[in-house]
Amino acid sequence: MDILELNKRLQKLDLEMLKEKAVRAESKSIIQFNTDQLRHGLTAFNTPLLPKYSKDWAVYKSSLSSYIAPVGIADLFLTGNFHKGFYLIVDNGEYFINSTDEKKNDLQQKYNGIFGLNRDSQNALKPIVTAKLGELIKKELGL
Repeated sequence: MDILELNKRLQKLDLEMLKEKAVRAESKSIIQFNTDQLRHGLTAFNTPLLPKYSKDWAVYKSSLSSYIAPVGIADLFLTGNFHKGFYLIVDNGEYFINSTDEKKNDLQQKYNGIFGLNRDSQNALKPIVTAKLGELIKKELGL
């Protein structure tokens, strides 16, 4: 391919569509970052999930091998159904995380910022999505 052909292909490139495609392709990674935050007791704002657990529940939760958040801080994980229900919505350049679990509305009312990535997760995710975007651009350009 010569430089003129490459230039034509570059002009036809729909970067917004490719960005959304890259995000969709990495939806499992995005969901994993969100659930990992919650397992560590952190919100999308990088603040602890509050309110804290009651004293009795905190003692019970800290006895579970699956509990990795700081003692007393919520992790929204017991059976795993809430976390397993997470999915990504991509709509006109905006990205949303939600859950199919029946507890989601109650949990959203009780805890602020459970869906979404904090700055640390965003920074860790950026090279993953950027690499996928690079692959898609190369493929679209025929390189």
